[in-house]
Amino acid sequence: YGLIGFEFLMVIYAIISIPIALALYFTLKNVSPSFTALYAALNLVCVLAFIVARPVFEMLSLSDGYAAATTDVQRSSFLILGQSLVNTFHGTAFHVSYILGSLSGLIISLVMLKSRIFSKNTAYFRIASSICDFGLYVPGIGMYISMFSVIFLFIWNIMIARRLLQLGR
Repeated sequence: YGLIGFEFLMVIYAIISIPIALALYFTLKNVSPSFTALYAALNLVCVLAFIVARPVFEMLSLSDGYAAATTDVQRSSFLILGQSLVNTFHGTAFHVSYILGSLSGLIISLVMLKSRIFSKNTAYFRIASSICDFGLYVPGIGMYISMFSVIFLFIWNIMIARRLLQLGR
């Protein structure tokens, strides 16, 4: 569980999304300069908030401290610190990142729909992903709805990667 449990791979994905966002900005800036700039700015804030919300390395450090603890008092303090980091994991920075990521996806999708650079289907997959993102906030079934966003986002990433490679040739 460890690092993967605190979405270490998602932190890597978030960092990789920065050059992708910049590539989309430079590719689509002539279509809508203000909306592509807004997209790029929101994406950067989203990535930073996401990284802040993920206590991957902090938990690793606490884990080492807990393993080295020799008394119940020391172990208890590490457990309390760990629980506070778990609360951060689901806190404000995560929700800011999540909502801004969804909104930035909608923004860049609308720009894509106005352009002829990307297919309409590419834009529609990102719109579907952004809509499903907000499923997280539906009581009871929200997690299941938001899981569909990952599938749509995965397909969208493949579609934009393919198109950006074509444009780069």
